[in-house]
Order: sequence, then C-alpha cells, then structure tokens
Amino acid sequence: MKTKEKASQKVTNVIVINVNSYGFKVAWREPVITNGDLLYYRVNISNRPFSDIIQVNVSSLMFLFENLTPGTCYVVSIAAVNNAGEGEIEIVQVYTLETAPSVVTNLRISNTSSTSIAVTWSKPLKPNGVITKYEIAVYKFPYSEEDKCTQRIVLPCSDCHRHCQNSTVQQSQIDTEHKDTDENGCKMDTVVITESNVTLTHEISGLELFTAYEIHVKAFTAVGSGPDASKRNRTSEDKPTPPRQLESRNIRSRSIFVVYKKPDNENGNITHQQIEYSYLAYNVCAAHTDTSITVVKKETLPVNTSDAQWAFSLSNLQPFWEYNIRVRVNTSAGFSNCSGNIIIRTHPDTPDPVTDIVVRSKTSRSLMLSWTRPCHPKGIITNYRIRIQNHNDSIDNQGRFTNINNTLKTNNNSTSFNVTNLLPYRFYIFTVHTEVEDVENLSKPAVSKPFQTDTEAPYPPGEISFSSITSSSVQVRWKHPNIQTGPTRYEVVATDKIDSKITKNCSTQGFTNTSCKITGLDAYWDYTIAVRVFTYNFTSKQSTEVLTTQQPGKLLY
Repeated sequence: MKTKEKASQKVTNVIVINVNSYGFKVAWREPVITNGDLLYYRVNISNRPFSDIIQVNVSSLMFLFENLTPGTCYVVSIAAVNNAGEGEIEIVQVYTLETAPSVVTNLRISNTSSTSIAVTWSKPLKPNGVITKYEIAVYKFPYSEEDKCTQRIVLPCSDCHRHCQNSTVQQSQIDTEHKDTDENGCKMDTVVITESNVTLTHEISGLELFTAYEIHVKAFTAVGSGPDASKRNRTSEDKPTPPRQLESRNIRSRSIFVVYKKPDNENGNITHQQIEYSYLAYNVCAAHTDTSITVVKKETLPVNTSDAQWAFSLSNLQPFWEYNIRVRVNTSAGFSNCSGNIIIRTHPDTPDPVTDIVVRSKTSRSLMLSWTRPCHPKGIITNYRIRIQNHNDSIDNQGRFTNINNTLKTNNNSTSFNVTNLLPYRFYIFTVHTEVEDVENLSKPAVSKPFQTDTEAPYPPGEISFSSITSSSVQVRWKHPNIQTGPTRYEVVATDKIDSKITKNCSTQGFTNTSCKITGLDAYWDYTIAVRVFTYNFTSKQSTEVLTTQQPGKLLY
C-alpha cells in the first residue's frame, strides 16, 4: 500500500536571470522531497506591500515575467503543488532596473513678491525607480536657445532608497555635491528634501523685479532625469526707480511744460505720475509776507508710457514765480522716490496796478507822490509811468476833460516821485501805470484823487481900462494875472493926484471878477487908479493907470 501524499518541500536552486526594466526570468529545480507526484508549480508575483499581480500555474521549471514597472521591488513566490496541495513556498525579491522618471505632476507657480516665485509640485505618476533628487531651472522669458538659466536649484533626497533588501540590482545614488555654478555658469543652490515630501514646495528668491520667468522642474533617478514640466509667471510689481533728467519746455507766464526720462527700472506697469511743486510767493503785498511760507502742492496725472519722453504740464501758475518741481511715478506697488529737483521761473506778465497813491509833501510848484507797489508785480519792475492831468484847467464849462498835460517816467522802481513844474493852487489827478521788464503791456491804470498844490504870491493884474466915465464915477476893468496863485481878491483904489490922502475905492472877490465901479469922485479931476491883487498871506501886487473925470455940464442960470 502507499501512504497518503503530503505537501511538498521547497523548490531548490532558484535563480533570477535576464533582469531588465520591464521583466525578468526565474528558474528553479524541483524539491528534493516532493511527498507525492507533482502536478504543477504555483508562481505568484507581487510588489510591495504584497498586492497580488500575477498568479500562474506552470509545469516547467522556469517563468518569464513581462510588462513590469521599472525600478520596482517585486516579491516572487514559488511552490510545488501535488495532490495534497501547495507545498512550502520559496520567496525571492527582484528589483527591476530603473529608468528615467516621468514628468512631475501638479506643477504650480505663484509670485510671492517682486523678487520671488514659489514653486509647488508632486511626485511623478511613474517614478520608475527611487527619486534621488529634483532640479528646478529658472529662465527669463522670453529667451533664446543660447540663453543660460539664471538659477538652478538641486533638491537631493537625504533618505530616499529602494525598499528591496537582498536584491542584487543597482542601488540609487544621492547627489549631495554642492556647487556654486554649473558648467553653463548658472547659479546653483542645494536644498535637501526627505522621502516624506510627497508634495514639494520651494521659493525661488533673488529674482529681478517684475520680470517674466519660465520655471522648469524635473525629477531624477539614478539612471537620469525625466522630462521637464514648465510654467511661466512674473514676479510682482515693485516701486519703480525715480524718473530722470527733468527738462523744462515751453515756459509761459502761467504754465510750464516739463519732459523727463522714464525710470531706469520701471518694475511694473506705470500708470500715473505725481508732480510736486513748491514755491515762495514772489513780491506779494506786505499783508501776505509777514512770514515766509513755502507752499507745496501735488498733482496726480496719468502718464502715457508709449511716448519716448514722458511729460506733464502745470497750469494756473503765477507769472514770474519760481517753482521747485520734482516728479515721481507709480505702479500697483506704490510710488517711486522723487526725481531730482528742477527750478523754473515762469515768464513775466502784465503787472497789477499800484495802490494807495498819496501826496507826502507839496509846494506851490510840486507834489511828492508815493504809492504802494503792486501785490503781484508779475515781473521785475523797471519803471512807473505817471500821467499828469491839470484838473482845474482841463474841464470845460460842461464838465468835460479837454486837456491831458503830459506823461512822466520814473526810470526806476522807486515807489515815490517828485512831480515838479506844476502850477500853484491847482488840482492835479495822477494816473500811474506799472511797467515790468520784457512785457509790452502796462498795468491797468491806478488813478489818484485830486491833489492841490499850495498857493503863492499873486502876479500883477494885466491891462487896466475905463468905461462909463462920469464927473463922479468910473467903471474900471482889468485883465486878471497870467496865473492864478490862490484865492484871489481885487481892490481898486482911486488916489487924488494932488492930495494922495484923498482916495476912493471898490473891490471884488474872485480871480475872474475883474470889474468894479468907483463913485464919489470930483468932477474933472485927475486920479491915479491902482488895481491891487491879493492872495492869502502874501503881499499884494498892483497895476496903475491915470484917470481924469469928466467936466461938469454948462450952467443954465
């Protein structure tokens, strides 16, 4: 009789041959003790963590595994099977040869500042071995094939190794060598990662402001690198550098046009310019200049960045004021520092009129005028023009002006002037115009109130004539003096030529009241007629003429 079968012992002399990246061949010999008639061999292959991939029954002493994954640790189990069932299992580990990995996944880049970009990615879907390192290459964009990268960051794994003990296939090597630059002169940096980093992040710093970059990321196994994954982004905007070389163009009395060169580094999309201009009011009236205050104003305007030179215009300025101007420009990150200053004086313009025309002193022949200079002269005052109008002698009997005397020039910027060669006891009206350098137009007129010269001693009257002569009276007429020198009174005196103590007289008041009648004279008698002129507080002047009264009529009885 035969005893019953029992499970077989292990197969013997298991060998692994023809290992490549995608398969290998396993061969063995039958167990020394089979404990029965062998039916077949059960071959099982799995990758860690021991998930079944293939389970086959074979009758031969070898099996070829195909379509496997590179760089993977496989566990192969072989057992002889008889009627009693599956025998003892022989296990062998096999590590397929590594290949370059596939592309990294979930690549994302984002700008974190004006000089940095953050890169995030995940491991390749097909690592094809142990990922020994990642490499980030940074290029400016756009670029040509000749362009070198600006940075290359190597991220070696400090604890990455294959989990396949007792295998005889190559072990992955870790690149821990630190270099400052690679063979192409690209700046190098090294950041160590660990195997636990499933999703990886690295911030690339030291980039240029507001610059487009293309970021390449690739994974490495011991065999080599996989394909690049790449994306583009731009560092954030930053404040621009200051504008340069301000230059004035087309200066006018109330506006200034300024051009300047754009910043060396715009660092973003420049949208606006802010003009800051300050000034100290020029020669304004005293009420405004008790303290010197520098006024600072700002004006924000859009900027046309497509122009070769950038420009701005300031308007509503004051003539002949000195303006201290500078400019700054902005991006979304803020304004730049200000440019250098440029000092510009606007052109002069028609000045304001003088004010407060008064007389400081006077004589019968002169008036010392003074006035207050314009609050806004709008230029360098070179001269005042004074038009003199004799108010008394230039008005006709209907109140109309009939005569303008003359115009004087001061020939300096003094605010006083002694007007001479005037007539006594006259009202004068003065019209003052301001004249500034390089401006044709005079200021609007400033008109004074009438000012009167003093009185002076009278001039003698003119020719004396008589009319209506009778034996006892005479009508005396005379011509008034050539010049009226003050309030005038006339006194006409008839003096007996024999006895000078005997006099008769008449008088009138007023410069043009030049006629009066003397009565009480003796018939047919000689008299000396004197016409005397009086003004206040001055010695009189007189003219004389001889008069003979008429004879009385003949007696009738």
